[in-house]
Amino acid sequence: MNQQQLEALLIPDNLIELTDGIILEDSLITRENELLKFFSEQYAIFTQYPNYFKLRTYEFRILKQLLPEYFNINKKYETFLEIGCNFGYKSILLSPYAKLLKAIDIPQEYQGCILGNFKRTTDIAKILVNEKFKINNVVFDNVWPDDLKLEDESVDMIFSEYVLEHIPELSKAIGEMYRVLRSGGVMIHVVPNTKDAVYPFVEANTQITFRKMLSIIKSTMGAWIKKEERNTAHMRWNGTIVPPCHSEHTHSFMKQVEIYTLENYLFPMLEAGFKIEKIFSTREHNHVLVIRK
Repeated sequence: MNQQQLEALLIPDNLIELTDGIILEDSLITRENELLKFFSEQYAIFTQYPNYFKLRTYEFRILKQLLPEYFNINKKYETFLEIGCNFGYKSILLSPYAKLLKAIDIPQEYQGCILGNFKRTTDIAKILVNEKFKINNVVFDNVWPDDLKLEDESVDMIFSEYVLEHIPELSKAIGEMYRVLRSGGVMIHVVPNTKDAVYPFVEANTQITFRKMLSIIKSTMGAWIKKEERNTAHMRWNGTIVPPCHSEHTHSFMKQVEIYTLENYLFPMLEAGFKIEKIFSTREHNHVLVIRK
């Protein structure tokens, strides 16, 4: 993505109008459908995955249907914190539920984001959400999740989606969330589960082509000769293919599986003083954690 592409992106007037004055959940469904259609047609600007917007939109819709008490268009959160906003698509979906949505992301490039000639994901989000869609209740900032730069007990709701598994010092970040969340406030975190690690392992060892296998063998031998640790698919001595890790802070596949375990997410929350309200799934490969202070 480059700034010229984003500046040239034309948002239909009717889509901008759908972001204003919504008071009925049915209207939100119409809005989400139109957003999904528009972004799916433009997906290559934002992501390499054709189904990215379908997955994110439908996951969010399932989430809202299962948690209607937490997403009420007529009871907006005073201050809503979104951790890991990327280029702002989920911020657009969340914005009707907050009087003020503070959307943050880390101040550097990371796996899965396409920056192009932008320095930070929030530079993209500001243009897309604030300028293009004219959504004014969303404020973007660049901070690390373990140093949120917010006042104590200043947030009513914290939301993240596929973010916690990327945080090296999760306990410290959870402590920060506890600090900024008001007493009685809620966190909702969507996280990958261990199936999300097992699936690429099964796929790598059952759907491999001969050409891909040769490439993996070559890469594995190159890393062994150069004594390098690479986060790429590699072959073990017994012929097993180990896929690359998703979390940037590990190159160990077993450590990746441990990161995806439920206790890895929940134990730091209990240690910080949070209470676990609900655990469920919106997809086969995730957990949704509903947590209250």
